[in-house]
Amino acid sequence: MSASADIDAAVAKQYNGFGRFGELAQLARLFDRAFLTAVRDAFLSTAHPAESLQISMGWIDKKPYADMQPYGAVDCYANTITRPVELGDAAIFVIEAFTRDRRITLRRGRGLIVQAKAAPGAQRPKVPVTSLSLSNPDASANKELALLSAWPKFDLHRANARREPLGTFAVPGAPHTPSYGWYAAAPSRKSTGWNTNGLWPSRWMCGPAIQNAPCDTTFGEMLVALFNGSTSQGVEVGAPCYPTSGRYAAIHRANDGSPAATDWDRLCTTLIELPRKKLEVTSGAHGAFASIPYVPGLASAMSNSAIGHSVACAVWKQRYPVVVIHRTRPD
Repeated sequence: MSASADIDAAVAKQYNGFGRFGELAQLARLFDRAFLTAVRDAFLSTAHPAESLQISMGWIDKKPYADMQPYGAVDCYANTITRPVELGDAAIFVIEAFTRDRRITLRRGRGLIVQAKAAPGAQRPKVPVTSLSLSNPDASANKELALLSAWPKFDLHRANARREPLGTFAVPGAPHTPSYGWYAAAPSRKSTGWNTNGLWPSRWMCGPAIQNAPCDTTFGEMLVALFNGSTSQGVEVGAPCYPTSGRYAAIHRANDGSPAATDWDRLCTTLIELPRKKLEVTSGAHGAFASIPYVPGLASAMSNSAIGHSVACAVWKQRYPVVVIHRTRPD
């Protein structure tokens, strides 16, 4: 199978016997060591023999919020937004390091913000998945689409409050469709027609942050496009980023100089560096290693039991997963 098909098969396996349909409960079920290992193996199946791969996942304890109100942001009906909105539900990064004589000669990345939603019906949805409000610009669907489709200037906060912003960001505009954010839709309780061979080829069907764009890209296809820096539905998945500091700080070729960092570079750096503890899956010349998950007992908490479901929802309503796929290969 292809890497995307392998990843989609791993996605399906995550939900065997799982009967919860809220988007956060389903998102929580997706990210664990078994899934990260499957993603690593899928990418390595087509990799150069000298290539190595490390996947790490951390949690930001409180979801970051974007406050667009100070800068006059409006929704798609030109109504003024007055309340902050979550910066999606997860962030995924691919960091590429090129080496020569055991020295990194180039390091660069791609970043993607993922907005998770539960579909309202059995049919595959269109972006923004749930209904927009004609009269309430502070409805979640309106704010999410305004942020992910237009990227107005915003202040970033650690939670839904307006204290001590982490920074102010004016993400560069794109010549066509912004590629920074994609929607990922999962079936809801009303999606009784869902199955892996029918209406939903993948448990998570994805689409670019364009109003009425179909969620026709499987999660595996989206992840592979991000990994390869390619397109799906004619739209780039994620955008190039050059982290400004930390473990994955960008390294430019000696003859290329060091271009000025953009606010997208700064935003990606902030999201990568906020998590403090991580789950890691690595591979390479020394074999594979997986660390202990950040939240002990989280897997058991996400069982189908009523108590487990309540615990999982309480944990994941606040936490924000950040996945970093670190790819090292010869230059």
